[in-house]
Amino acid sequence: MNMKQLEIYKKALIVLEKSRAVHLSKSVFDYWTAETYFFGGLCRLIRDITSEDSRVLSRFKRDSETVLSRKLHENDLWFTSINEDEPKARQERLEHLKKLIKLYEDEEK
Repeated sequence: MNMKQLEIYKKALIVLEKSRAVHLSKSVFDYWTAETYFFGGLCRLIRDITSEDSRVLSRFKRDSETVLSRKLHENDLWFTSINEDEPKARQERLEHLKKLIKLYEDEEK
């Protein structure tokens, strides 16, 4: 699937908005599900949308560093965990996707 980065972020936003939280147990991570996707974070969702295109994930990391104004490492938690506070975790990711979309829309102007 060859999608532009902006299209990927818009698709991720739609999927996250439609998703519902699935709570399993204290010992198993919670996740969101929508359509054919199940994910606990944006990296997993974007990877699934793009069929694991590593260039898109690298670009997502760079874009996220730009939007968040800080260096991000793979093992860092970028946002609140879904297990800790699902509504807050969802809102943080929705806002992040909106900022990523704005980043690209501003470039197109």
